[in-house]
Amino acid sequence: MNGGGVVNGQEGIQVDPSAVQRIQQALEVIYAPNSRNDTRNQAQIFLDQLKTSNEAPHYGFALASDKSQPVTVRYYALQLLEHGIRFNWPEYSEEQKEMIRSWELALAGSVTESDQTYLRNKIGQLWADIAKRSWGADWQNMDELLVDLWSNGNRGQRDLCLNILETLVGDVFAREDAIAGLRNAVLSKACITIFTPVAAIPENSDTAETVPRHGNEGWLGRLVIFLQECLAVGPQDAGAADCALRTLAALKACVTWISPRSIAVAKVVESVGQALTFDNVSVRLIATECLQLIFSRQFREDQDFVQVFSPVLHPATVQLLLQIYEFTQVDPEGGDDEAYTFLQKFSEMISSLQSSIENRLSLLSNSDIDILSFLKLLFFVARHDSLIVSAPAITAWTRIFRSPYMNLPEVTTSMPELLALASERLIKYEALKDDDSATLKYLDADFDTLPEKHAFLGNYRRFCGGLIESVVRRKPYEAFPFILNAVDIFLNELVRNQAPLDVNTYDKNQTPFLKVDAHFLAVESAIKGFMKASVAEGPIDANRRGEFEALLENWLVSVLNMQFEDPLIRRRVIQLAVSISTTILEHKPEMMLKTLEHILFTRPKEGPPNSAYSEAVKDLQTVCYPEMQRLAVLMPDSLMNVYDQLKLKIDEILAKEAVDDRQSIAYHTFLFTINHRTSNIDPDLQLTRLRTYIQPIQAQWQLPELTNALGSFNGFCNLLGLDKAQQYLISHRVHEIKDFSSCPLDAEGLALQADLQEKLKLLPIRPTKAFLGVSTDKLTNPSRAYTVACELWRETFVQILPNLLNFLQHAHGFHNPENWGGLPQEFQPVIRKVLTDRFWQSGISGGSRDQFYENVNKTKTTLEGLASTIRGTIRMIRESCYSILWCMSRLDNLFYGIEALPAPLSNALFADAHCLSSHQMSILLNMTRYIIEDCPPHYRSHFLTPFLTTLFGQVDRKITNEWAVLSQRTQSSSLDNEDQLAEEMKEESILRQLTYIAVLMVTSILEATPRITDPSLSPAQVNLEDESMRRFVLSRDGILEKVILFCIHALRMHDSRCCGMIIRVFRSLIPEFVKDREEIREFLCREVLTASIDSLHDDYFVDVQRDLAQLIATVYVLYSPVSDTPRQILLSLPGMTEDRVDNCAKRLMTANSSRVQRAYILNLLENIRGVPLSEKGKLQIPKKQTSSGAQAAQRQAEMEKRSVKQESPDLGGIADMFA
Repeated sequence: MNGGGVVNGQEGIQVDPSAVQRIQQALEVIYAPNSRNDTRNQAQIFLDQLKTSNEAPHYGFALASDKSQPVTVRYYALQLLEHGIRFNWPEYSEEQKEMIRSWELALAGSVTESDQTYLRNKIGQLWADIAKRSWGADWQNMDELLVDLWSNGNRGQRDLCLNILETLVGDVFAREDAIAGLRNAVLSKACITIFTPVAAIPENSDTAETVPRHGNEGWLGRLVIFLQECLAVGPQDAGAADCALRTLAALKACVTWISPRSIAVAKVVESVGQALTFDNVSVRLIATECLQLIFSRQFREDQDFVQVFSPVLHPATVQLLLQIYEFTQVDPEGGDDEAYTFLQKFSEMISSLQSSIENRLSLLSNSDIDILSFLKLLFFVARHDSLIVSAPAITAWTRIFRSPYMNLPEVTTSMPELLALASERLIKYEALKDDDSATLKYLDADFDTLPEKHAFLGNYRRFCGGLIESVVRRKPYEAFPFILNAVDIFLNELVRNQAPLDVNTYDKNQTPFLKVDAHFLAVESAIKGFMKASVAEGPIDANRRGEFEALLENWLVSVLNMQFEDPLIRRRVIQLAVSISTTILEHKPEMMLKTLEHILFTRPKEGPPNSAYSEAVKDLQTVCYPEMQRLAVLMPDSLMNVYDQLKLKIDEILAKEAVDDRQSIAYHTFLFTINHRTSNIDPDLQLTRLRTYIQPIQAQWQLPELTNALGSFNGFCNLLGLDKAQQYLISHRVHEIKDFSSCPLDAEGLALQADLQEKLKLLPIRPTKAFLGVSTDKLTNPSRAYTVACELWRETFVQILPNLLNFLQHAHGFHNPENWGGLPQEFQPVIRKVLTDRFWQSGISGGSRDQFYENVNKTKTTLEGLASTIRGTIRMIRESCYSILWCMSRLDNLFYGIEALPAPLSNALFADAHCLSSHQMSILLNMTRYIIEDCPPHYRSHFLTPFLTTLFGQVDRKITNEWAVLSQRTQSSSLDNEDQLAEEMKEESILRQLTYIAVLMVTSILEATPRITDPSLSPAQVNLEDESMRRFVLSRDGILEKVILFCIHALRMHDSRCCGMIIRVFRSLIPEFVKDREEIREFLCREVLTASIDSLHDDYFVDVQRDLAQLIATVYVLYSPVSDTPRQILLSLPGMTEDRVDNCAKRLMTANSSRVQRAYILNLLENIRGVPLSEKGKLQIPKKQTSSGAQAAQRQAEMEKRSVKQESPDLGGIADMFA
C-alpha cells in the first residue's frame, strides 16, 4: 500500500481497469460449476496472491464501494481489506491506518437495507477488526461515529451497528481472540464505558474517562429502546422481527459481562421479557436464552437483585409465563423443531430463575410476587412428556427441597405430586416395549444413537432419585410413608393380577418388572434421604422414629411374604430388603435375619437351558451371594450369635443341592467373613477357623505339578487345555469361516468347551481371589480386622506370588504372536479374533446391556461360544490375578515389603502389555493405579522405581502406536462399509478411554498432595512420608524420562481432553528445571515447544489453542533467559523474522497476565494456527495450499464421472493470465 497505491483522499483513488477485469474473470471461473479444476486452481492462486500485494487494500475499497460491481467482486474486495488489516496493520503508517479507517467509515455510510446480509456482516467485521487494533489509542471517537451511524442511518445501517457491537464484544469478552487479548484491558474498559448507562455508573468511578462516550443512555439503553420499538411494530412486519432478533443477539452478547446495576437500570429483563410474547418463535427463543444468561449472573447488591427479579415474579408476569408455556404445544411425532427447542430453553431459563432466587427469596418479601404460581409453572414443566424439557425443572425442584431458604407452605403442598411424578419417571424407558406413549416418541426423536439415549436416561433417573431423596430428607416422616403406601398398593395389585409364568416365553424386560424396579428405586432413594435426615436432624424424636421403624418393618415383612414368580422381581426384593436391614433397621438384627433366611430359601424353578428365564435365574443367584456378603460385613456380630445354625444350614445346602464351584465359594466366604469381621469371638479361635478356609488354597498353590506346568508357556497352555483348543481350530479350518456365530459346535467342540471350563475350576485362582477379596473389602487400618488379615495372610503371600506371577505373565504372553510358534501363518488372524473381547460399554456399544448379553447367550453352542470360552479363560486368569494383586496391596507392608517382588512383578505385568488390546490395557492400568497410590512412601524407592519405569515405557509404546495406526487407518479407510465404520468408531472411543486413564495416572503421580503421616513411623520414615509422589518422581531420572516422553507424545494425540490435561502437567513441570538439570531443561525446551507448535498448527486442536499458546509462552518466559533454544525454534518457523520474535519476546517478559501472554503467542503464530472447520474457506492465508494434488485429482475424477460433461467457459485465455 505504497507508491501510487494510496492517495490523500478517497475521491482520487484510481484502479487499473485491466486488473479489475482479471479479478472479475477469476471469480467467474471459481464460481462457475463447469470450470475445469486446473483453471479454478490457477484463478484461486491469483486471487490469493493479490491479497498479499501492497495494492490489495486500495483495490479492496475501490471495488467494495462500487455498487455497480457484482456482489461476488464486492465481497472479495472486502476480503482484500480484511487481509491488510489482519496481517499488515502493524507495518502501516499512521496516515495509512487513518486512510483505512476512513474507507471503513465510507463503506459503513453507504450500507443500505437492500445490501446482502453477508456484505453488511463483512463490513461490520472489518469495523470490529480495526477497533480491536486502534480504538482507545489512535481512534478515540469511535463511539460518536457509531452513535451517529445508529441515529441518522437507515435500517441497514442500524443492522450494521448491531453486528459491529455483537462482534466486538464477543471478541473482547467471549472468544479467545488474539488481537483483542493483546489490548484486553483497554478494550474491556472501553466496552464497559460505552455500554453502561450513566445512571448505573457508581460515584467516584473512572469508567467514564477510559474513552470518550456519546450520550447518557449507553449502548445497553439504546438496544433496549430499539428492542421495544421493534416489538411495538409487531410480528406482521418481517423487518421488525429481524431487527428484534439482531438486537436480542447483541444484548445476549453483553448481558454476561455488563454490570448487574446496568441490567437493572436499563430494565433489560422487562424488555427482553416482553419479547417472550412476540408471535415469532425465533424471537422468543433468543429472548429466553438471553434471560437465562441474566438469571445465571451473580447479583451482589440486594437493590439490584430486587430490581431485576421482582418484575419477573410479579403475579401478572408469572401468569404470562404460564400462558406462554401452555400455548407452546409440540407434536412428539414431529412438527415445529424451533418451538420444541424453545420449550427446552424455556425450561432451562425457569430452572436458572429458581436457582437465582432460592437463597435470597427473603429479599423479595416486600414485593408483589406470586411464588405459588411460579412453583405451579415449575411443576407443569417438570411433568412435560419430553424428558429433555422436564429435566431442568426436576433438578430445580431438587434444589428447592435442599435449600433451607425455600421452606415454604407452597413447597410442602407440592410434595405428593412430585413424589408420584419422580417415582413414575424412574422406570427404564429404554427397556419398555410396545409402549406408544408421548415420552417414548420424544425420546426417539431426541436421540440419534442408543448410547446417547441410554446416557441421558441414566442421568434423568439420577435426577428423579435425587428429587425423592431431597423431599424425604426435608419431610422424612411424611414423604417416606407416602412412598411406601404407593409401592404397597402397586405390589398388591400386581400379585392379585399376575398370570402364571411361562418360562418358555419369558422376557427379562416385562413391564411389571420394570415398574417394580422403578418403585423400588424410589424406596432406595428415600432410604438415602432418610439416612441423611437422621444425621442432620439433631435430637431424635424417639417415639416418632419408633413408629416409623415399626411401619417400615411391617411393610418389609409383607413384601418378603409376597410370592413372585419372576426371578428378577425376587432379585429386587432381596436387594431392597438388604438395603433396609443394613441402614434404617440396622439396630434390629431380627429383620436382618429374616432377610437372610429369605435369601437362603430362595429357590426359583428351573427353566430351559440358555433361555432368557435361565439367565434371569442366574442374575438372581448372582445377586444373592453379594447381598449375603454385605450382611456379613455390616452386621457380623449379630450373625455370629447364630453362627452355628447358619453353618449347619449352609453345610446342608452344599451336601444336598446341586451347587457349582462359584456358589460353594460364595457360601464359604460368607462364613469366613462373619468370623473375620466379628468382635464376639476369641482371637485364637478366630484365627483357627479362618485358617481352615485358607490352608487348602495354600496347599493348591504349592503343588509341584502346578509349579512345573507354569515353568513354560507350553506348560501353561497344556494346563488349561488351550493346546487342544488350538488343534481343534486348525483341524476344523476355522480360518475359512467368516461368521463364527453361524457355525454350531460338533460333539468334539462341545466336549472341548466343557473340558476348558472344568480345567479352569481346578485352579486355585478363583478361591484365592474370593477369600483375599473378602479379607480386604472395606478394610480400614488400623482395625482389629486389618490385624487379623495381616496375621492370616502373612505366610501365604510369599507362597502364592511366584506361581501367581507366572500365571499372569503367561496370560499376557498368550496375546503376543511371538509365542504362537507352532501356529500356521494363516491361523494367526484367527487367534487375534478369538482373543478380541466382546463387551458392552455405555456410550460405546450399540443396543442395551440386556440385548448384548442376550446375543452372547444365543451363541454359546457355536464356534463363537467356543472362542468366548477360550478368551474367557485367559481373561479370568488375567483379571483375577489383577484383583489378587490389588487385594494384596491393601495390606501395605505385607505386600510392598517383599524385597524381591518389584522386578518380577513389573515383568509379569508389563513385559507383554503392549500386545493387549486397548480395552484390556485400560483394565490393567486401572488396577495398576491403585497399586501405585497405595504404596507407602517409605517403600517408594524400592518398589516404585522399577515399577513406574517399566509401566510408562509400555504405556508410551502401546498408546503412541495405537494412535499412529488409527491415524493411518483414518486417512486410508473408506466410509462405504457401515459396519466397519462403526467398529472403527468403537475402537477409537476405547483408545480415547485408554489414553485418558494413562493421562489421569500421570496427573495423579505428579500432583502435590500431602499424605497424612503415620505416627508409628520412625523419624527417617517420616521424612520419606513428607516427600510427595511428585517429588519422588521428579527425583528419579529413569521414571521422569519415561513420563515426559509419554506426555510429549500425548500432546499430539487427537484427544482434546487429554491434551489439555497434559498441558497443565507441563505447565507445572517446566518451572522445576529453570535453575538446574540443564539436560532435562533443554529436552523440554526442544520437544515440548516443537510438539506444542505442531498441535497449534493442527486443525483438530482449535479448541485447545489458547492452552497450547499458554504452554508455549510459559516455556519461552521461563527458559529463554537461560537458553537460546526457544528463540531458535520460533525463528525456524516459516515466515518468521528476528524482529517479530524479539518484539514478541520483549512483550512476553513484561506481560502482566496469562491472557496477554497467550494473545502475544497467538498473534505471533497466526500464520501457522490451525483453522476451525467452520472457518475454512473464509479467509485464505498465503502459507496454506488451496488444494493438494490428491484432492485435485479426486475432484477431477468426480467431474469426469458426471453424466453431462461440459467444457469450461471461454474466458479469453484466463488460464494463461494467472499462470
